[in-house]
Amino acid sequence: SLSTMTSVSLYMHIRGSSWNTVTDSYLMGNSGLLIAPGSINNTIEDSLLFGATSYGLWNQSSSNTVTNSYMWGNLRGASLDAGSDYNTIELSTMIGGSYGLYAVTAVSNTVTGGYIKGGSYGAWLDTGSDSNLISLSTVIGTGGSGYGFYALAADSNTVTRSYVEGGLYGAALGAGSRYTTVSLSTMIGAGARGLNVSGADSNFVTDSYMKGASYGALISGAYFNSISLSTMIGTATGGLNTNAVGSNTVTQSYMWGGTYGAQLDSNSN
Repeated sequence: SLSTMTSVSLYMHIRGSSWNTVTDSYLMGNSGLLIAPGSINNTIEDSLLFGATSYGLWNQSSSNTVTNSYMWGNLRGASLDAGSDYNTIELSTMIGGSYGLYAVTAVSNTVTGGYIKGGSYGAWLDTGSDSNLISLSTVIGTGGSGYGFYALAADSNTVTRSYVEGGLYGAALGAGSRYTTVSLSTMIGAGARGLNVSGADSNFVTDSYMKGASYGALISGAYFNSISLSTMIGTATGGLNTNAVGSNTVTQSYMWGGTYGAQLDSNSN
């Protein structure tokens, strides 16, 4: 505890070691901390993880906990790679030059009470990152093409009680992302859309607020999605726009746009 650790490469490397606690420490290197495969049930608390060229936290293992800590990386604040399952990040800040939080093939992780900010993406759940939870968090993707939250080919994820904002889209569900639930959350797209759903089926949005410069929500090439008890506001164009979609449902919701409330475009069935 109360330690300062610096290095020109990876400084602290937990490799095949479990049940350790790092507290009140400053970890600095190309990446601040690497948790390698086979390292489980470790706890990082009240610490600063600084990645001068790469990641604040670089995790490749399961069942670890980071709490009340600050992660900064030139590329990613926190990176959850393949094998990063059942980890918890709570009451912590993740800031990255490109991604606040990036996960790929990372399953059943929980982020709660976080501040997540990236130069391009606040949080990106990439291929195979299923059944993850983001709650009670602020998620921001800055820059003109930034996404607050992005899921791509990632299933059964949940965002709840969170504020999500992007320079382009607040939240975006890309091709192959299914069974996502967004609830009790705000999605702001400063440049385009609060929510953008493209090629993503069977997702659910409820009790949420979506606002975009053009559309509050846009659903394109997607099926069996549901929006309920929500507000969609498109400052310049429309509250809701659909295009080449089928069997989507909007119930008990408010839609307002500078041109129209809702537009069902070609092949919206």
